[in-house]
Amino acid sequence: MYVTGLPREDVIRLLFDEPGSRGQGRLPASPDWLCKRNLFASVEASVFACIFRRMRELRIGPPEALVGAYVRYREWFLSAARKGESADREFLSGPRLNFDRAFCIVCQLDGIWAFPRPSLSLLVCGGCTSHYVAQLSGVDGNPRQCPFCKLLRAYDREPRYQAWFPPRVNPALEALASGLLARWPSSSS
Repeated sequence: MYVTGLPREDVIRLLFDEPGSRGQGRLPASPDWLCKRNLFASVEASVFACIFRRMRELRIGPPEALVGAYVRYREWFLSAARKGESADREFLSGPRLNFDRAFCIVCQLDGIWAFPRPSLSLLVCGGCTSHYVAQLSGVDGNPRQCPFCKLLRAYDREPRYQAWFPPRVNPALEALASGLLARWPSSSS
């Protein structure tokens, strides 16, 4: 009765109308997935969680923020997939974060619906200042745990990371020198 307002039995009956058609495998909230996810899944979970947190800061209710953040996360992923010239089948197959996992992340971030208290947090990395999802277990923004720092450390050595996150061109400082920076007083004068 979390998001739909329907009793659990009705949801199961509506989704799994044939006996034995209920999915097998780990539950989306499994600590195995949350603790032992790969780097791509960590980055995607963190992106989704940041979008959700921002929507909540804008006073959007949890159900609307969950759906809105998931839609925006999918848009971000599809945009990144179009920009990357990736031959990686796993990347091209779609986002790693399905709606069930997104729901569980939200529940565990805010301690709502299926979880009576928070068990995940968005931490700020002390190295790169990115926000990332981590368990509430005394981790304090350690760059060794941050998926974005891990990505940066291995980026040059790992072709999959390069394909998944194509480099962006930064504007040359010379081009900026004729704009706003040209009007800024220098410290040498």
